[in-house]
Amino acid sequence: MGILNTATDVLRLFAQGRTTLGVATLTEALDWPASTSSRVLVQMAEVGWLERDAVTRQYRLGPLVSELAAAQRQGASTLQAQAHDALVAVCARTGHAAHLSVLDGTHSVLVEHFTGFQPLQVMSPVGSRLPAHVTAMGRVLLSRLSDAEFELRYAAAPWPLNPPAPPRCPQTLAELRARVAEARRQRFDVAVDEGLPGIAAVATTLFDPVGRSVIGLAVSFAAQVAATEVERVRTDLLATVAPLGERLQDPWWALAAPNKET
Repeated sequence: MGILNTATDVLRLFAQGRTTLGVATLTEALDWPASTSSRVLVQMAEVGWLERDAVTRQYRLGPLVSELAAAQRQGASTLQAQAHDALVAVCARTGHAAHLSVLDGTHSVLVEHFTGFQPLQVMSPVGSRLPAHVTAMGRVLLSRLSDAEFELRYAAAPWPLNPPAPPRCPQTLAELRARVAEARRQRFDVAVDEGLPGIAAVATTLFDPVGRSVIGLAVSFAAQVAATEVERVRTDLLATVAPLGERLQDPWWALAAPNKET
């Protein structure tokens, strides 16, 4: 597991937005000895995880990562492509930024970002991770888990949190359970000035029974306009996603029209 953890630590630096890494950068970022950084980079290049630029001598993601990414996109292509088209349409109508995310453990991971035409655009790099309990996106993704799956993921979670969650976020596991249950009942969640200060968001999800995959869709905007925008965005987002969910035979959307409550 040590080798896998080491390689994962390096890949996560690329996921955070870096395009290249060198020995000095890796040593500083992960607090490793320079000899360790050099050895790991060389070994990852030898097996195709990374490749070295002949001019700059920096390392970038290698062909194996590209191959795996292509295979992942192929497996998720139907769901993500349809979710992509849905959010592009919502962005065009509302003018707000939007993004697609998936659940990884107890974190949401951003997989695609869309910009609108409103002055304020919430920008996060692909690969960004946030604790699921602090955002509407995270909680609505958690709501797709069974109760048993939810408890398993949070079995080792250090509640109460240290440092504590932002004030408007769930402060205890019991509060998180309640917020997740509400998101499951409504088929969406709303966050205003929670994990991202000054930002509001409305989020929902789609499930592909064939591929057994779930993807989250969220629209974000300034918290100061939440009083008017939450309902407008919620209505638009759910009206766009519901027919798509029905076509996918997603149980959330196939059995009933979206709940009108906020």
